Amino acid sequence: MKQSKLNLALFSMGVLIIIQSCAVPQPVARLSPLGENYDWLNGTENMIFPANEGIEVELQFIQSTSNQLLFEVGITNRSDQKVYVDPSRFSIQLLSLDTLTPSGTPLFAFDPESQILRMDLQKSREQAEASNDAALELIGQTLDIASDIASIGQEKDPEVQAQEQADRAERRQDYENSEIDREIRLQSLDDQRRYWSGYALRKTSLKPGYKMRGTVFFPRNNQARFMKVKLDIDSLVFEASYEQKLFR
Repeated sequence: MKQSKLNLALFSMGVLIIIQSCAVPQPVARLSPLGENYDWLNGTENMIFPANEGIEVELQFIQSTSNQLLFEVGITNRSDQKVYVDPSRFSIQLLSLDTLTPSGTPLFAFDPESQILRMDLQKSREQAEASNDAALELIGQTLDIASDIASIGQEKDPEVQAQEQADRAERRQDYENSEIDREIRLQSLDDQRRYWSGYALRKTSLKPGYKMRGTVFFPRNNQARFMKVKLDIDSLVFEASYEQKLFR
């Protein structure tokens, strides 16, 4: 049984190596604003919109990931009323080559609150599975002890006894490996949650005299050369068009 598992592991590793060797690198996207109303900030263009009803907005492309475009958005409320900021209302509209005509439906930004909830639910499931696995492992150890007590004074075939010990050790090793993998997943979830909680632009009622700045995560589309970022803030709309270039 151990040999068959070893062969399966070696086969799986070989398949993984083949898949990785065939992977094509994802192009790196860079977005440049088509307008000129920007300042350079940390190596990229920081769009500065004219104040609208006391609301000042800045928009800066940060980077691309395998499936997202990240922007930094800054909002300052200099009005005498609080404004409602919800990044899930922000969107990217793909444009035709004339840079004016919409192409397809808008791509809305990811909702930080939904992302955080998804991570919390996943962590809860992982912790429940950990408790169940620990209970099953305890039951297995209890049965092993009971079997050892019941066999006191009885002679066992050495090969049978050796196989039992090997099976127990293998089960224990599988359990420990599973726990290590789970700890890695839980740590990853915690890291992602901290990032979304601390760096993402969150849903906020921005009071007069206050400002906020955070990352907004949009779905990525490699097919579009031009796109327009639209920021809906309360009843106000701020828009900026960009040209996308892909580097391979």
